[in-house]
Amino acid sequence: MPNENISISFYKKVRSFGNTRMLHYKYVGATNTKSSRIKITDKWFKKSITIPFSYEYSCTGDNVIAYLLKNNWCVSGINREDQIITIDGWDSDKQLK
Repeated sequence: MPNENISISFYKKVRSFGNTRMLHYKYVGATNTKSSRIKITDKWFKKSITIPFSYEYSCTGDNVIAYLLKNNWCVSGINREDQIITIDGWDSDKQLK
């Protein structure tokens, strides 16, 4: 229920998003047997993958975006602080592989 102190015109200024999906990612450091890598998780479909960390990119988020774009995902935004990437569209056939 809208806050009575805020007018309806205020809510009309909030941008509406269509079907979006969030992927969470986190850096996993190197071990004695494995190099640095990144885990990407799609909590909705309960799937995750691990990709190698490439020093070609400046940070973990850039690594993930490069991977997703290379695999034809439509990246719409990133929240680096919470390590979340938003994807446009909701294609259930498009899953982490």
